[in-house]
Amino acid sequence: MNTHVDIRQIIEARVDRFKFWRPQIEKAIRASNYYTSFDCIVDGLLKTELLWFENESAFVILQVIDYDLRRDIHILIGGGNPKGLVDLESVILKFGNEIGAKLVTMICRKGLWPRLQHKGWKMTQHYVHKEII
Repeated sequence: MNTHVDIRQIIEARVDRFKFWRPQIEKAIRASNYYTSFDCIVDGLLKTELLWFENESAFVILQVIDYDLRRDIHILIGGGNPKGLVDLESVILKFGNEIGAKLVTMICRKGLWPRLQHKGWKMTQHYVHKEII
């Protein structure tokens, strides 16, 4: 039995998943005022600076952030079906617990917020922006 795993096949399979979700990733980037690009996201995922979670109808890209006093998870981008996004919460919370994270944060669209309120999420800030001209 051959147990050799070709790392190129693993990377190609991951990139195929990112390409599958590319329209949703780019839509989220547009909604976030173009703070990054699809290529930068894929690069961060391949370097494992960013982490990828998905189910059949949604995906989440997150980053683990180590502060002086605690470890947090910040969800950078999510896309797909809102129910699928909410369903990913349990997977992310389990992962966070396993790595010793204390808080999960994200900036989300107004439409997702009502789906999160009853699950214990709290709104702590308002995200505002102004262009520098």
